[in-house]
Amino acid sequence: MSEVAYSFRRSGLSRERTYRLGPDALEWSDVGQDGRIAYAEIEALRFQKFRIRGALAATVKRLWACVLTRRNGRKIILLPTHYVRSGVLEDRSAAFYSFVGQLTARVRAANPAVRLGNQDNWRSKLSNTGRRLGGTMFVGLLQLGRQLPFGYASDQGAWVMRRVGPWLRGHDTARANLVAAYPEKSKAEIERILIGMWDNIGRVGAEYAHFDRLWGQGRIECDPATTARLTHLRDDGKPALLFCVHLAGFELGGTVCSAHGLELAILQRPPHDDSIATALAGLRARAMPTLTRPVQAGFGAALAIDDALAHGAHVAMLVDQHFADGVEVAFFGRPCKVNPAIAKFARRVECAIHGARVIRLPGHRFRFELTDAIDCARDARGRIDVPATMQLITSMIETWVREHPEQWIWAHRRWR
Repeated sequence: MSEVAYSFRRSGLSRERTYRLGPDALEWSDVGQDGRIAYAEIEALRFQKFRIRGALAATVKRLWACVLTRRNGRKIILLPTHYVRSGVLEDRSAAFYSFVGQLTARVRAANPAVRLGNQDNWRSKLSNTGRRLGGTMFVGLLQLGRQLPFGYASDQGAWVMRRVGPWLRGHDTARANLVAAYPEKSKAEIERILIGMWDNIGRVGAEYAHFDRLWGQGRIECDPATTARLTHLRDDGKPALLFCVHLAGFELGGTVCSAHGLELAILQRPPHDDSIATALAGLRARAMPTLTRPVQAGFGAALAIDDALAHGAHVAMLVDQHFADGVEVAFFGRPCKVNPAIAKFARRVECAIHGARVIRLPGHRFRFELTDAIDCARDARGRIDVPATMQLITSMIETWVREHPEQWIWAHRRWR
């Protein structure tokens, strides 16, 4: 078996150090100094995003560092860049990510209680002060909203956003996106969709307060075909992937899956504020009791998803936003980048991919739909063709958005 190693030089005041993955410990060596730490002694493994400076910044803006915390509190920081000389860094991220991925797997095997996740640097912590204030207000509004009748809260949220939304920065972006996507529509039609978009966003925000109650109140319906597919997924003993979109109350699909006993893992980007994250986690736990594996978006997400699929779970992820390092697809006739992760996981595990969407209906009601497994594109060797499969998924999403354009979030910069 070949040795798994990675080396880098931190700065002009340090030597290049080589790290190796031993049978039971992380080992390192440089000129005149060796060391090791047992995998079981690592109690936390965090990933921290940092800004690149110097000549490398022209091609790479940010990368992830890995911070290992030992039981005695001392830390080891692994960087994806190698110091060459003043102002010159070498990007070694490809080798770094491969090395850290294997390191993470070994640490988790030796210490299942290891804490994994992302870590803010001091600049992020400073900028979070304002978010904490906003978080306190959000939690207060959430508690107030739970005291109001659902329909009244939804209508009030819509009323506010129909008036506030057009003054927000995203309004111009949304209008430009709509004009490009629908060149045949009149100005009046574009404005109608814009107002409908803000109406929907306001409702989604207000409805979060009742997120855990809606299935029990009978406000979410699904047709017999969707029910049959959910039952089949629950009972077939196989993992599956579900792609979702920012349509209507898009998280409500999780409550339907959970109500049908589907073990679910959802890839989600948690809020920056802990109070918001805690409040939403409580709502999700009550609404989705089978949500056994919430997966935090970030460097360690791929390992967590692999683990969930290996245990037969069903993993849901949103796939309708821009992803800078993604594959190129056509959306409304325009090229854009999409995250290919769902197709890559399907190819690696050879599992089914289903589409899931929520549609807003009149009378403060919703409909959840789950498609049959899509017929993934295949390459000459019979493996799932990732770019072609992502185009297939994107085309299906485009059809959904065209059916209900006012229920999609056009304010996101989908095309860059």
